[in-house]
Amino acid sequence: MVNNMSFEQHYILDKINFHQSNHTKVQVNHPKPDLGTVPDAVIAFVPLGFVIIWTGLFLMISKMRTMTIDKIIITANPLKKVPCNNCQFFSSNAFLKCAVQPSIVLTEEANNCSDYCPKNSTSC
Repeated sequence: MVNNMSFEQHYILDKINFHQSNHTKVQVNHPKPDLGTVPDAVIAFVPLGFVIIWTGLFLMISKMRTMTIDKIIITANPLKKVPCNNCQFFSSNAFLKCAVQPSIVLTEEANNCSDYCPKNSTSC
């Protein structure tokens, strides 16, 4: 029957059907991409790992600091055995520590210094 209609009748029929049709909205739900689920145990251990790493770093720096201080103390200890500090020719001057033997002052060679004279002695 539709094929026997004229063009005008067909046009009018389409127009009527267009206005009478129900318009419904179709929602298209796009699936969210799967980002992967992170187990709760992993989330719980992240702060713990952070604390462990910083504690290890602190201990390493502390150990390095202690080793450096020990080296300074070890190198300073032999200087206590040197008699230069008790000699009357020794001074705290940064430029000239000893007026008589400036080349051996505060070294191990100063233990056998021939010019050594104690500060309390008047015989030198």
